[in-house]
Amino acid sequence: MVSSLEKKIDETEKRYEEANRIGEERLKQALEAESKLSQLKNAMQRLEEKFSDIESANLVLQKQSQLNSYVKTLSEHISTPVDKIINNFQEIVGVIFFCFPRVSSH
Repeated sequence: MVSSLEKKIDETEKRYEEANRIGEERLKQALEAESKLSQLKNAMQRLEEKFSDIESANLVLQKQSQLNSYVKTLSEHISTPVDKIINNFQEIVGVIFFCFPRVSSH
């Protein structure tokens, strides 16, 4: 009977040690998973920040492109009337000189 109890005690100790070992392995795996999760969260946050920066830069480039297009269109519309005004002014000056030639003083 004593040897039977000793055998049961040995078996129980072995099962306890095995359960303890498995528990420690699982704890180690859980800690590693938690660490990996933290690293992934940090990497995700950095990617989100970079993506936000890229979106902001893209928006700035779009606005610059729109502004450049607007300025180009505006300059095309403005340059034609200015050219016409200059030409008309030159014609008017020419007519004035033609109609009112300088009188020489003698």
